[in-house]
Amino acid sequence: MSKLIDLTGQRFDKLVVIERVKSTKRTRWLCKCDCGNMIDVDASNLKRTDIRHSCGCAKKEALSGRYLQDITGQSFGRLSAIKCVEHGSQNTKWLCKCSCGKEVVVLYGSLVHGTTKSCGCIREDGYNERNADLIGNKFDHLSIIRKLDVSERNDKKASLLCLCDCGNYVHVSPYEIRKGKKKSCGCSRFDSLPLLWENNKKYKHFNSRLYGVYKSMRDRCYNKKHREYNNYGCRGIIVCKEWSGDKGYDNFYEWSFMNGYDPDAKRGVCTLERIDTNGIYEPTNCRWATNIEQQNNKRTNIRETYNGEEHTLAEWSRLLNVNRHTLYSNHRAGYSLEYYISKHKIQYP
Repeated sequence: MSKLIDLTGQRFDKLVVIERVKSTKRTRWLCKCDCGNMIDVDASNLKRTDIRHSCGCAKKEALSGRYLQDITGQSFGRLSAIKCVEHGSQNTKWLCKCSCGKEVVVLYGSLVHGTTKSCGCIREDGYNERNADLIGNKFDHLSIIRKLDVSERNDKKASLLCLCDCGNYVHVSPYEIRKGKKKSCGCSRFDSLPLLWENNKKYKHFNSRLYGVYKSMRDRCYNKKHREYNNYGCRGIIVCKEWSGDKGYDNFYEWSFMNGYDPDAKRGVCTLERIDTNGIYEPTNCRWATNIEQQNNKRTNIRETYNGEEHTLAEWSRLLNVNRHTLYSNHRAGYSLEYYISKHKIQYP
């Protein structure tokens, strides 16, 4: 077994050996770097001559030296370097002035590798040259007025201001114009509707709230991908013949306004409800009701009778001024509503 060589006090580049570290199996020495940091180093690494010994600061200094090159006054494309504004091993930044007059901060690496050549004006100039032929021309329903400034754009791609034949202004991208993907502000979709526009309310009101109710009713019954299909179509709930077919929406529209439908009602105040929850959608089994009335007519409701009156637990909670969760807990525990009222001495009516 070779004799341990004492390295205490010896210098290895930037490291000075202080003492041996005794808590490790391998021979390691506690060293102090010239920068002030303390570090444990393996004895075999201290004896190596092909590396520069330090706590790691030597490597950082070497990297920093690569990015400390003075490029003041040098030109990179349209950019001229003015001064270094931030220095680091990986993110040295230079303040540059573009030939267009704007000043911009750019990474050193982006300058020397040619990644950044301007403040962005090269791209803008190329954009203007490619799309100069669009300004002033008309494509379908859209007339191209001018190019939008960056501050005016709602979308980075929609950079042209267009006037539609209907009088609306719209932002459109050159790509959508050239490929014909945008032909109007949205009004042209009505041009493709059938000749039944004036006669058939289905097309005349397809975007109305009532048509949304009609469509949702049919989807629940016939669309297997609808989230409520299992509670409707899967149970055999269908829409009657009177409300189906080409004139189905016409008949539904007339029935709705004759039976209390309010187009201006707040959401949840005027909703379509089936009187018999196991029956189909038909005029004699439907009515317009509030959302609370709908909830009281669900198949899953728990109903209790007291003093000759039958209500759901939710209704009883409102009548007795008791939290509904309390009544549900009472029911799950196996107690009747009458027991709860007598126990807590609640006066009703």
